[in-house]
Amino acid sequence: MAGLRVLIVDDTIVYRRILTEAVTPLQGVGLVDAAPSAEAALAKMDSQEYDVVLLDNIMPGMGGLDLLKIIKARHVSPAVIMVSGSSGENGEITLQALEHGALDFIIKPTAAQPEKNLAILQTQLGNLLSQIELGQIKSPEWAKPSRKAAPPPLVEEPKLALPKLARIELVVIAASTGGPVAIKRLLQSVSQQFSVPVLILQHMPSGFTAQMAASLTKDTVHPVKEAGDREQLRAGSVYLAAGGKHLKVRQNGNHKIFAIDDGPLVNGVKPAADVLLGSLAEEFLGAGILAVVLTGMGSDGVAGVRAIKARCSVYVIAQSEASCVVYGMPKALVEAGLADEVRDLDAIGSRMTELLGLKGGR
Repeated sequence: MAGLRVLIVDDTIVYRRILTEAVTPLQGVGLVDAAPSAEAALAKMDSQEYDVVLLDNIMPGMGGLDLLKIIKARHVSPAVIMVSGSSGENGEITLQALEHGALDFIIKPTAAQPEKNLAILQTQLGNLLSQIELGQIKSPEWAKPSRKAAPPPLVEEPKLALPKLARIELVVIAASTGGPVAIKRLLQSVSQQFSVPVLILQHMPSGFTAQMAASLTKDTVHPVKEAGDREQLRAGSVYLAAGGKHLKVRQNGNHKIFAIDDGPLVNGVKPAADVLLGSLAEEFLGAGILAVVLTGMGSDGVAGVRAIKARCSVYVIAQSEASCVVYGMPKALVEAGLADEVRDLDAIGSRMTELLGLKGGR
């Protein structure tokens, strides 16, 4: 049978039905099966190969994270999309799943407004499945359990002279699909404390970025916190845009502060890089900004980078296609002629260190 073969794993019959209804009519889908438990899913995978598994986070018996580890240990494994509730436990498991090789996650729909929730679910899954069908999504190889903890050897890349850039006053990092793991690896590769504020924007719904900030704080030398409304930007601090709301920067007297905006989706996402970058173009006239765009679907960030390049002194690093899970956002920047250089993920940290004049730059 042509088309993607999809396996839905959820212990609740209602969610198996909802997910089946959402996936079956999507373009490019050929087969949809369902399993009520991890054990039943493994039995199905022994007799049928699947391209995609939609996997419930929390189930009786073997949970979703343990099943994911087994799936990823296989020589040939499908793309796994976690299906998560919005509780704290779900958020923690979801972040662990992303680090163990899950491609992305979606939020379980609620019983309220079933038609609206079904449409949202179909949009999210349609975008992911279309990328998988086209072969434009790569498994994050570094996250497989078989991999040793040591990072891969740094890929030697062309040495570039330091750009003629005003003193950098701010760093912005934007990412989407594949971003949580990429952001952590990037921060782990910068061993010195930052000398300027660092703003991180990851496409993520509400309820998950607090756990992401805690995970980054635990696993890197950089304390990371969610940006709070009207909070003042401070040099050396690392801020993560809260999920489900836009983040802007505004001038307040002699200081710059964050402004949280619950406006409509931009580029189909919230928070959106274009919103944050657009606000920087208004408030950082002539100032030096270092922008780093990592793995992710779509073209969020292009309009914002174009705006800050028109009004600020900015240098843009795009993640390379070879090191991206999804070469979407960086590709859009490169094709628009807005990327000043392209780097593999494991080389971006040393380049940032060099551009910021931190100790340890090469």
